[in-house]
Amino acid sequence: MTPLSIKYSLGLSLWGVVLTGTFSIAGIPGQWGHDICGPWGCGPPVQALLAWHLSWIVLLVPLSFLAGFRLTPAARNRTSVGLLVLFATSVLAVAAHECLIWYPDAGDAAQQFIFQRIGFRIVTLVEAPILELLLPALILAEPVWRFLSGCNPRTPHKADGQLSAL
Repeated sequence: MTPLSIKYSLGLSLWGVVLTGTFSIAGIPGQWGHDICGPWGCGPPVQALLAWHLSWIVLLVPLSFLAGFRLTPAARNRTSVGLLVLFATSVLAVAAHECLIWYPDAGDAAQQFIFQRIGFRIVTLVEAPILELLLPALILAEPVWRFLSGCNPRTPHKADGQLSAL
């Protein structure tokens, strides 16, 4: 094996161990505080939420950096903007769903908590990484890559064949 293949094998193994460890958080016994409950509903135990959210982060962040190194600056920016649009659309879709489904059936006392309900649903909807979409979007943003490449963001730079400045 070449040193590069050993490096990639160790990195992939470490990534797998960390991902497995994040899922293992859900099995830790004990009560980590109160479950997420209120007039807007009750959610899963804190351990389960933490395990899912950290697992999404461990999955998406390394893939974002890999994509960032492989994509052109223009493709990185388009992907970043696309992820931000997907994040905003997802939040709006959850808000619309809660306003159309939960709100009419909620009692008068619970209806005043519509914004808490929307936030609750976004946090507890672990099947879709809504909150975690922000990390890849920020990682792929141009200022991050300028910082990583050591460019001074205040000076003009050549991007996609055109001279541009911030």
